[in-house]
Amino acid sequence: WIPGRNLPLEPYGIVLGDHMEFEIIFYIIFVTLLGIATLSWPVFGRVSMGRIEKRIMADGLPRPCDWDGAGFRIILYVGALTIPKFMFNEHDEEPGKVNPKLVNKYAKTYDRVLAWVFLSTLIGFTGMGLAMAPLGLVE
Repeated sequence: WIPGRNLPLEPYGIVLGDHMEFEIIFYIIFVTLLGIATLSWPVFGRVSMGRIEKRIMADGLPRPCDWDGAGFRIILYVGALTIPKFMFNEHDEEPGKVNPKLVNKYAKTYDRVLAWVFLSTLIGFTGMGLAMAPLGLVE
């Protein structure tokens, strides 16, 4: 068996010929991950990040991260909720940066789950996209 060629799916009733089985399964997984990541970006931003910021500001503290129009601070919040805490240092608590300790203090389990869903689908479809050329799926 060669990756990208002749994936043995005949025992499962899938017979498409040559390497079509692999391509179809690959693209179905890729599009599914891309769709989940695309949906989880605004859901995390509006639901989790918005709630965390409102709770922090309700306690009289400043917003953990300056506002950005493009929405890239979502990645900073996802990092604060998913990266192990020992990987951060004292410079991450400076004003204008996302403070992981503060974000985690105000986050709920639901926020952490959304962060992990977003991160894992983002990594998954990016990795699959990078693997397309070596697997011979794009010219």
